[in-house]
Amino acid sequence: MTYQLLASDLDDTLLNAKKKISSGNMEAIRRALDSDKIVLFSTGRSLEEARELLEYFPAMRYIICESGANVYDLKENKVVFSKYFEREVIGRILDYARPRDIMTQVMMDGYAILSERHVCRLDHYKITQYKKHFEKTAKVVPDVFEYCAHSDWKIGKCCLYHPSVEAREETKKALEDLPVVMSYAEESMLELSPAAVDKGIGLEMLCKYLSIPVEETIVVGDSFNDLPILRKAGLSVAVANAREQVRELCDVMVTDNEHDGVREAIETYLMAE
Repeated sequence: MTYQLLASDLDDTLLNAKKKISSGNMEAIRRALDSDKIVLFSTGRSLEEARELLEYFPAMRYIICESGANVYDLKENKVVFSKYFEREVIGRILDYARPRDIMTQVMMDGYAILSERHVCRLDHYKITQYKKHFEKTAKVVPDVFEYCAHSDWKIGKCCLYHPSVEAREETKKALEDLPVVMSYAEESMLELSPAAVDKGIGLEMLCKYLSIPVEETIVVGDSFNDLPILRKAGLSVAVANAREQVRELCDVMVTDNEHDGVREAIETYLMAE
């Protein structure tokens, strides 16, 4: 099989523990792009959160953001696909989170939006590794709930960070009747997307836009929110540090995110003659 496109997750897949792209991964992506292969990020992050990484790859034209809720053609500055929560649904989510000890992040207009009072307590929500990332890329507002109340409600993703796994499970149970897609990413975070939206849908929409068979795509991932897109891919690739469920699903496995697993996937499968 000749593959035309490779989509890679960011955190714990392309990025190492320091949230950096290694020189090996970077060089492999650039070589593939220079060879007219399509390489892109498939991420739960918003577009603005991914900007600093996109700067390393001027030739990268496409990106799947917000776990599939937004797909962009960066060269044309064009939205290929987007899907937002119904207002009643996101209203119910926010009404639940507001009085509770839940760090709430919404993705709107390409930004990740957070409350000031939550950003200063990242250790409480077990995500200190994102401190520099949020400082650089997030839109921090006095109160995310008030911000949403005065917005146009075009929210493509909502992340609820909890102080414990038990608290996350309580939230999941309380909201399980809503028409949303729920997924786990970080230790005690519940990721919520609009109904029928996930990274796999994002890949489908991009392939339709590009007139590329989904069978001619490669996807590299590590966590639960990668499962839908890995199922859709022509070749599913797990990095060695991936969750067990991801490793079991995937067709092949490469080395971990600390040892250029994405480079291995590019060289072995995307660039293979």
